Amino acid sequence: MYINNIAKFKYLCFAISIGAFAVPFYPVFLWLYKTYTEQGSFYSHGFVIPLIAIFLIHRKLINEGSNPLSSYWSGTAVLFLGFSLYGVVDGFRNAGFIAGVSFIIVVFGLSLLILGHKITKSIAFPITFLIFMVPPPQLFLLAVTYKLKVLIAGLATDFMSVFNINIRNIGNMIYLPGCTLTVDNQCSGMNSLISLFTLSVAAAAFIKTSMFKRLMFSMSSLPVAIAANITRILILVTIAYIFGAEAATKGILHYGAGIILWTSCIIAMSYLWKHMNYKDSDRKKT
Repeated sequence: MYINNIAKFKYLCFAISIGAFAVPFYPVFLWLYKTYTEQGSFYSHGFVIPLIAIFLIHRKLINEGSNPLSSYWSGTAVLFLGFSLYGVVDGFRNAGFIAGVSFIIVVFGLSLLILGHKITKSIAFPITFLIFMVPPPQLFLLAVTYKLKVLIAGLATDFMSVFNINIRNIGNMIYLPGCTLTVDNQCSGMNSLISLFTLSVAAAAFIKTSMFKRLMFSMSSLPVAIAANITRILILVTIAYIFGAEAATKGILHYGAGIILWTSCIIAMSYLWKHMNYKDSDRKKT
């Protein structure tokens, strides 16, 4: 669709302004980089979040075409809010999440100020999607991760007990005859839970259906990821019972179980995505 020169100029100003206003947030971006690249990070996918957001914003702006753009001066107040929040938490330990959110608020303010209320409303989802690049507080992540480890170890133990296998668990430890398995952070499923949920939220933007169904699609990724990881742990426990702990924790069998986890998740979410699109498009035709 044709976009007039005024619209192009304002879009360019919006992009340049984001770059300029991002400079004070350099410590936040440095923290994000360190978080993404540290060993065992749950947010190694964080680098692609801005790219997805840019793509979605570009897609929305193209659809807006040559619609008139009007400045919305309340954007100044939103900008002030974002910088004020950043100023308050700057220097505080473990305040990275709030600092990251403050930058997203600044982006909203710039959009309101330069592009206006109507355009900002249309690109609100891509801007909000940036929240997935900001890791929540470490204490929260560790607490949820531990609960997942205990839950998965308990469910795996209960399931294997059905087959009269001598197995028990204490916390995230699984005791088998001759060996012990530990459900660590990487086996908790937290990584796949966060990654799959993020991917499903992005995919939901392309489903031609109601907001409620998009939300349900995104939320469905949580039980899918948990179920797939429980299946993976069951496979590894079975391998450890038959071949020993080393076979379950190292080598091709261990990594093969991880491949099965992600393949099953992608297949399940792809089926749901196609099913929702098919049902709604078929209903419109009738």
